[in-house]
Amino acid sequence: MKLTEYLVQGKFINKSARLNIDISLDDGEERQAGDIITIVKDNQDGTFHAEDNEWACKVERKEFEYIN
Repeated sequence: MKLTEYLVQGKFINKSARLNIDISLDDGEERQAGDIITIVKDNQDGTFHAEDNEWACKVERKEFEYIN
């Protein structure tokens, strides 16, 4: 899917969120519950693309909460 299609369909989110759980990344790093992340887009399969300046991963909706 093209980026413009994500924007038109509302799948591109780009909001700050707080992790509700600890996450272990493939490279051995960990993110702790309470860490602030950015939810970039809705993958439409029950997962969301999350990232920070140094990493990216998939998270489920129950694993984070949006913050303002």
